[in-house]
Amino acid sequence: MRIAFRKDWITRKGNPSAMSVIRVEGDSMAPSLLSGDLVLVNHDRNYVDYAGGLYALSVNGALLIKRLEADPRGKIIRVKCDNPHYETITLDPERDQVLIHGKIIWYGREIER
Repeated sequence: MRIAFRKDWITRKGNPSAMSVIRVEGDSMAPSLLSGDLVLVNHDRNYVDYAGGLYALSVNGALLIKRLEADPRGKIIRVKCDNPHYETITLDPERDQVLIHGKIIWYGREIER
């Protein structure tokens, strides 16, 4: 699959060679992201800033797309799902196997599936 982005837009967002598109699977981020949606990940933003946001990360080897918040008092990360049927998880990057792949900067969705 190929996706085209305007060159001026994507270069304002960062280095295009440090970005990739990932397909969302599952319902944990619904209604914000639905299974089958595409997200653009900026791999240069592989840290959780205090404003938080949507990120691609691996926890114990499993690739996830989640809403992350950094705790300014410590080094923990809150992993939140937008779907209220899923609980918030708290991770300690020093204890848990956490790898932040990058921040989600765009998403796309098919209207008809």
